[in-house]
Amino acid sequence: MALRSALLLLVVVMGVSASLISFVGQILSPHRDLKRLVHTPAAPDASDQQPVDAADHGDSARPFRSLRHAKEQLSPVVTLVTVASDTHMAGYVVLDRSARHFGVPMVTLGQQGRHRKELKLEVMRHWLRDQNPGILCVFTDGYDTLLRIPGEELRRRVGAMFAQDNATIIFSTEKGVWPERSLKPRYPRTPNEDGYRYLNAGGYIGRAGALSCLLDKWDGRMDDQLFFTMRFLNQDVGCNVTIRLDYDRLLFQSLHELDSSEWALAEYGEGQRTFARRDGQDAAALVHGNGGGKALLGYLSNYEAGAWTEENGSLWHRRDGESPYVQPTLVLTVVCNDRNSTVAHDEFARGLMKLQLDHRKTALFLWRHPNCTVPLDAAFNGRFADVIEGNYSHRGAHEQVLRVTRQRAATHLFLIESGFVVERPDTLQQLVQDNLTAVIPFASNQGSPPEHTNFVASMDQDKDLSSGQHRGLWRVECWSRAILIRRDHQPSMEDALQAMAHGDTCRPPVGQYLSIVLDNRYSYGRLIEGG
Repeated sequence: MALRSALLLLVVVMGVSASLISFVGQILSPHRDLKRLVHTPAAPDASDQQPVDAADHGDSARPFRSLRHAKEQLSPVVTLVTVASDTHMAGYVVLDRSARHFGVPMVTLGQQGRHRKELKLEVMRHWLRDQNPGILCVFTDGYDTLLRIPGEELRRRVGAMFAQDNATIIFSTEKGVWPERSLKPRYPRTPNEDGYRYLNAGGYIGRAGALSCLLDKWDGRMDDQLFFTMRFLNQDVGCNVTIRLDYDRLLFQSLHELDSSEWALAEYGEGQRTFARRDGQDAAALVHGNGGGKALLGYLSNYEAGAWTEENGSLWHRRDGESPYVQPTLVLTVVCNDRNSTVAHDEFARGLMKLQLDHRKTALFLWRHPNCTVPLDAAFNGRFADVIEGNYSHRGAHEQVLRVTRQRAATHLFLIESGFVVERPDTLQQLVQDNLTAVIPFASNQGSPPEHTNFVASMDQDKDLSSGQHRGLWRVECWSRAILIRRDHQPSMEDALQAMAHGDTCRPPVGQYLSIVLDNRYSYGRLIEGG
């Protein structure tokens, strides 16, 4: 009897020990089978999460938090996440505004000013390790995407896909293979044969635990899209995670190679407009201006998420109206060419004298063609903190002004050519306050040919914008005659400035995320024929 009792006690102890060892093993293992631990505790609301930077975690980040409460339900929280080092970029402003408009909290992870795109994965990996593994994370690129549906609808779509699933990751699709075209034959055929067959890294969704397993495989060097592509084709994430593609485009719509027959700008509500599919299916929650789709995204950003009204035009960007205006340090660059008459040069000079400036903070850089007759005398020049006027070539002047801006640590460069007559004294104040990277003051073309404008817009908008039929801040392709540029983005504009010096009328900037914005809320001036 005593022997039987002792054996029974030993079995019980061994059973408890085995269960404990199994439980501890599950807790400590960073790469466990997620499908065996389906349930997770509820996560905090995303609005309580603060923007973080990779530096906050150090180099030795811990694995993501364990799933401890197996009997609780998966978290219904959906968190929109992006990575951006410059929150003043027009693309980020558009995304942030759209998320706020639709009531979707967004976490913005920083890159400490660094722009290498592989860092997106590094900061995302560190952030995920600190999250509840059961929350749903929707990642979207920070500079070329926007949200176009309300938070309630986003949660409905996501909930239908992930109701009891914490081991699936879904990626956006696109029509082209990038960056390894040789991988094209390895992709499966799509269910609907519409061309959206290939993985795009600009948007993906999954539980934080599944995404953490995926990013733990990244080696820190491989291109993000190539890394995700190989994981999809090989299905080798581990943790029982499966990668699928959003063939139906309910969550993500890439705009690269989008044909005009596939979409339309539909009206809804009180004159509002939005992207719609012509096949009658629901359009995606997020649109992504990847590759050749950036011009279309810029066009859509003028309308989406309630940005457009018939009364006020496009208001996708709202300035901070609480702080009083203080002029930044500025280099005013005046380029006087030989394409205007003496009368036109006189008008140009009178316009310059109208500009409201803090001359103590403004350096004047003046370049005149030998035939220039603009009457800018010593009295005018003497108002400025410094005057630079050298014997440069036209090309040399554009190169020199960038050096001058850097040397004087000026935050802005305002370049104006003699074909632009200023009519609004507060032009610089209006342009500076929006804190955009590069902005063009609109000039009417009264007395000039109809096609004579100081900008080139995408989507054949030139007529609507130059007539004033559509007013607001519009992302356009390039400029001429006048532009305000923030110093931190002048390197991207350098080639464009030099192209203008060679006589090109309009040249876009270098850099896929830099946007030039036309401000036609007002008519800041007028163009002189021949200018």
